[in-house]
Amino acid sequence: MRRRAKRAFRYIFPSVVLVSCTLLFIQNTPKHTQQKTCPEVTTEQKVLPLDTSAKMLRLFSHNPDTQEKVMINSKEAVENGDKLILLTPTGVLENPKGHSLLKSTTASYDKSAKQVDFIDNVSFDNNSGLVATTDSATLDTKTQKIYGNRGIKASHQQNTIQAESYVITPTNDVINFTGKVSLSFEQHKTKH
Repeated sequence: MRRRAKRAFRYIFPSVVLVSCTLLFIQNTPKHTQQKTCPEVTTEQKVLPLDTSAKMLRLFSHNPDTQEKVMINSKEAVENGDKLILLTPTGVLENPKGHSLLKSTTASYDKSAKQVDFIDNVSFDNNSGLVATTDSATLDTKTQKIYGNRGIKASHQQNTIQAESYVITPTNDVINFTGKVSLSFEQHKTKH
């Protein structure tokens, strides 16, 4: 009886291990993905014909002369012709003075112009404590300038400024407000 068990173990066990390993290998190999087709979209529908394969996007730009860096991260990116549509993008602008953040709900990256258009719920946080909100902003990744003409509201401490258009230069910590500009500030009362 013992001899039969040893013989069975000697021949059957390696066969079972081989079959198990083969089955595991077959299950873990990548399946040929089925190619998804995008349905025909007419221009009247105002829907972009998007590629269905979403991917993470990370853009990086560095200027060694000024030590300026631009990093743009997006959890999902969908290619649409010469543009990439970014979902929940975050732009980090870094210079020797510190970090600035630029966030929005959506953005599109124009590959040829190397510009990112941040759209919907755009917020800009500067390392100096300035916080700005706007409807849209364009980031030029070559110059790191951020600009827009759809209005901006910026707050620093208790001071608020609103303008029709703007140009933000994070490297110099300069914001040029243009168009109709209004400033409201809180006066500090001093005791006599």
